[in-house]
Amino acid sequence: MPCLDLKAGPLGPLVEVYVGVSELRRAVLQAARQPVPPPVACTFLVDSGASMSAVDSSRLLPLALAPSGVCRGHTPSTRGVAVQFDRFDVQLFLRGSGPGEGWVADPVPVMASSFTGQGIDGLIGRDILDRGLFHYNGRARTFTLAF
Repeated sequence: MPCLDLKAGPLGPLVEVYVGVSELRRAVLQAARQPVPPPVACTFLVDSGASMSAVDSSRLLPLALAPSGVCRGHTPSTRGVAVQFDRFDVQLFLRGSGPGEGWVADPVPVMASSFTGQGIDGLIGRDILDRGLFHYNGRARTFTLAF
């Protein structure tokens, strides 16, 4: 079971995440002899209050993905009104603190949103946390993700 032991920063439990095309999309691109876009490095906040993981729309652009559907969701700014978001199927690689350390989730449906001015590029939601263990130690300013 991969275990990521990380330090929490001023913004909370942040993890380096590489967002890439799913393995299925990679296979389709390779079969068509088209280039596979490289994964995009992002900083995600682990958010146990988010039911679904989300990525800033601008971070998805280099992947040239078409939405796989839509989803409805609430954010603090929507004031209790559900709004529609595009959904994309991606691969997420959560990077650990050591070289080569990390965990891959593929495919993962993520919601495209905007995180402008928040210091993050996305959220790790309960859809990912439900696959493992999340432990947050506020006094030590550390957290663990284990899958």
